[in-house]
Amino acid sequence: MSAKNQALAQITSAKDNAELEQIRIDLFGRNGKITSLVKRIKEVPQESRQQVGILLNETKNTLESLMAEQKTSFKENAREWFDPTIPGIKPKIGHLHLVTQGISEIAKVF
Repeated sequence: MSAKNQALAQITSAKDNAELEQIRIDLFGRNGKITSLVKRIKEVPQESRQQVGILLNETKNTLESLMAEQKTSFKENAREWFDPTIPGIKPKIGHLHLVTQGISEIAKVF
């Protein structure tokens, strides 16, 4: 089944979660490739319907497990990149009183 090999290659070459989600939609979405194959199973002759169903289920399970593994590897890579020891940006605290700001502006004008 070349569609399975193509899908496996797409999943393994995904670079981030957004791309992986797009692949999931293309395969398992409402008009996805796997979904359309499952809908068309009733067109298959009765003798081979069971074999086709088994093959589709195996393919679907394999692709879903590979996608889950790929998602967890993205999460692990994100955790490795984050360094909690890097000092953050210190936010400014407070502001000058409005009267003080007014006096400063008047002094700048003169």
